[in-house]
Amino acid sequence: MNSRWWRKSSTFVVKDFSSDVYPSKTRNPHYKIRAVIAIRVQNEVIKEEYDEKIILNSPPFITDRNSGCFVTPNEGYAVETIFNISCLGWSDEDEPLNYEFRYNTSDGLIINYPNVGTGKNTLSTNLPVGNKADNFELRVDVYVKDSLGDLTISSVAVKVGWEFSAIKRTAGAVTAQIARPAKNAFLYSSLGKSYCRYL
Repeated sequence: MNSRWWRKSSTFVVKDFSSDVYPSKTRNPHYKIRAVIAIRVQNEVIKEEYDEKIILNSPPFITDRNSGCFVTPNEGYAVETIFNISCLGWSDEDEPLNYEFRYNTSDGLIINYPNVGTGKNTLSTNLPVGNKADNFELRVDVYVKDSLGDLTISSVAVKVGWEFSAIKRTAGAVTAQIARPAKNAFLYSSLGKSYCRYL
C-alpha cells in the first residue's frame, strides 16, 4: 500500500456538528446528538451519519419552599455549643442521596460525612470560630449528591464566637472575691511587706 495514498485517505474534516434539545419541562432533559462524517477518497465521497440520544442528569432539588438545609442554634460558641445541621425535603430520581457538610478553618477544609442510613442528612457537631472580620460568621456548605454524582450546594450561615463563657464565669468569680473578701482572708502587700487581715 502506498503510504502517501494512505495519509491522504485517512484524513477527514468534521464539517457539521449539531445537537437538538427536545422541548421538555420535566427534569432529566433528553438530547439528540448527530454527527455527519464525509471522507473523500480520490473522486469518491463516503458519507456517514450517526445519531445518539442521551439524557442529561439533573441535580437534587427541594420539594417546596419549606425545604432546604437549616442550622440550630444559629449562633453559639466554639467547643461549647453543639450545632445541629439538618437537610429536609430533598429529592432526586437517582437515589440514594448523599450529604457532605463542609466548612473552612485555619487548618484548611473540613468535610463531615454523617453515618449512612437513618439520619445521614443531619449532622450534630461543634464548629470552629467564625470569621472575626465578618462578625464571627461561619459558612457551612452542604453538598447534596445523587447516586450519579450530580450535586446541589446549599449554604447555611452560623455565628460562632470564641469560647469565653468559662473565662467569663472565672473572671466574675474573681471580681466578686475582690469586691467582697471572704471572712478571715489575708491580702499581702509586696510594697509594704505587710499582711492585712479582713475581719
